[in-house]
Amino acid sequence: MTLDLIQLRQRFAGKKEHRKPALVLLAVCGFLAALYLSPAGTGVEKQLEQRFLFWARSKIGQGPGLSKQIKIFAYDDETAASEGDFDIPLTDWGLVFKALAERKPQSVVVDKIFDKAHPPDQIVAFQKMSREWHTPINIISFVTSEKVPYRTEVPGDRPEHQIGTIAPGGLDQVPEWLKSMRPKYFYGAPQTLTAASLGIFSGIGHAVYELDGYLQSIYRINDRVFVPHVALVAGHSLKIQNQRIFSGGNEVPTTSDGRILVNVDKQSVYVKRSYGMGALIRRARSGKPITVVDEGDTVILLPLMYTGNTDFRETPHGSMPGGYLVAAMVNSTLAGKWVNSWRAGIPLIIAGGLSGAWIAFAFSPLMIGVISLTVIGMSVVVCIFLFSTAGILLPFALPLASFIIAAGVMFGERSRRAQVSQVRIEGELATAQIVQNSFFAAKKTCHPDLTVTGKFFPAGECGGDWWGHCPAGPGKEYVFIGDATGHGVAAALVTAVSFATISAIESFSISQANAENPKPSDLLKMLNKVLFDLGNHTGVMTFFVGLLDLEQNKFIYSNAGHLPPALLPIASKDPRIQGRLPIKNLGAPGSLLGMDPDSTFTDQEIELKDGDRLFIYTDGLIENYSTNNKNPFGKKRLYDALIANRDLAAKDFLSSVIKSYADHIAGELPADDTTLVVIDWKRQASNPPA
Repeated sequence: MTLDLIQLRQRFAGKKEHRKPALVLLAVCGFLAALYLSPAGTGVEKQLEQRFLFWARSKIGQGPGLSKQIKIFAYDDETAASEGDFDIPLTDWGLVFKALAERKPQSVVVDKIFDKAHPPDQIVAFQKMSREWHTPINIISFVTSEKVPYRTEVPGDRPEHQIGTIAPGGLDQVPEWLKSMRPKYFYGAPQTLTAASLGIFSGIGHAVYELDGYLQSIYRINDRVFVPHVALVAGHSLKIQNQRIFSGGNEVPTTSDGRILVNVDKQSVYVKRSYGMGALIRRARSGKPITVVDEGDTVILLPLMYTGNTDFRETPHGSMPGGYLVAAMVNSTLAGKWVNSWRAGIPLIIAGGLSGAWIAFAFSPLMIGVISLTVIGMSVVVCIFLFSTAGILLPFALPLASFIIAAGVMFGERSRRAQVSQVRIEGELATAQIVQNSFFAAKKTCHPDLTVTGKFFPAGECGGDWWGHCPAGPGKEYVFIGDATGHGVAAALVTAVSFATISAIESFSISQANAENPKPSDLLKMLNKVLFDLGNHTGVMTFFVGLLDLEQNKFIYSNAGHLPPALLPIASKDPRIQGRLPIKNLGAPGSLLGMDPDSTFTDQEIELKDGDRLFIYTDGLIENYSTNNKNPFGKKRLYDALIANRDLAAKDFLSSVIKSYADHIAGELPADDTTLVVIDWKRQASNPPA
């Protein structure tokens, strides 16, 4: 695919000096967008943005606080000293629950499993006491991915865990992440206390907390039993509708895998509102009323707050007792104050890059500094405001990095242009080449018997071809090749966008290890939409996607206007080959990418045999020619080279084909970019070169 250099210059005429650096910056934006979707970007969000926003919100006194209807009682060091033990008998717990029930609270949440062995007479007495309280008592459990020896699982007969209770509409209403979740194991108090028929505890929920500020909203035990977090169990009307979670009529925002970012306040908020359990226990034993508890309150009991047994957890506010996180979750269910993480990083990165580039060109150096500081300051203020008032967490670190980098790069380009225009152009092309060279980094394949090797020859400092490969799960490997219209910076930008898109899909596939990999046609559909959105057909390119399924022995592929790859079986006679040449072209090309957002692509499949070799290339290989030889290299010469060197190992085979091509064009700079890729599956060289 060729595009005359004069046409390229005309395309950027007029305000050319503003547009070329912007192309480089869009490549940077593509890199930052890919970084945003990677684990490193997630780390930036958790370790920098979340900690800063939680800290800033507390500094201005806009934290979620704690509802006045929540009363916290902690079994602290003073209580442990007065009781002479680190726990109280089960019968005393019964007295505590009875005393609390007399105050008619809305519910009681106990951060305790009650899995300790109790004397039979205490269990019987506790069961009798439970008939005297009519307040919902909720306790915690724990959920694991692996079976725990010598522990008895909690029966799945409790109504608050049934799908009919949580999701009245059935399994179709349940989010995909929950339906696809690996079944867990559910452990807690013995059945003598938790059996649904006894009616002792009205709710049992998990209290599993992760190390990064998040917790899982609901765990799947099986297709009919689900265990929500204890705060959701203790809240009002937990329901799942239309694949969304609601508590008390308010939607509970979750991540794509069902996790909740706990809307926690600084530790001092919970410490100031906590009472020691010692006085509560003594008043319960003597039959005196618990006057600090009012009707309609929610009572939280934290029995593990004494030295040596407090379960500290990492939060955006630093380390604090896990019981306070339960209180924070209960507060969110009562007040409807949740943290909603908006995954708007990519649009903000693009907006930041474009804004920085525009400011760098439109204003004087002094105004650039003033405006940049204002933009950075206002962006941070807006993020703090949205988080403090509405619980909306917007990413800002990478978008501001995009803005700063864009402004810096654009101002540097502007300054250099004022001195030496040609130096600026060469520097820009060199930068683009460095970025593009990173696209061709060597990678290991998913199988030691799978070899993927290739070579890229740009027509200038940078080009519009790109190829790559990546694992697609056990025994599966994607292979890609694309050819953007033209060559040079404009074409390199298109390849950068395609590279960023494919990299994002690759990162997602790795993070979703159990999910089904997208089909080649689905990848083309997604990439087509991204390239079309570049506008004005600037993202037009051919593209080929193949999926090597080494376990099923098949090669699934889809083509968007690219030259059909060539299959070279190791055997000279193969039933898959119909013509006289021992080469099979794989399918007819489809529509170009970036032309029509509604283009459709189809998948085709061919059997993959041991010893198979696939040869994929761009049209520069068969269209380029030398000044003295006006005939292009062409398919005939290419096929002759493929057949003549078929017995060589992959790298030697590739080198020999390149030599035939280079001899034909006589060492001149080609008019179009050229890429060659060789894929071998369990193929050994039978005639290695001397």
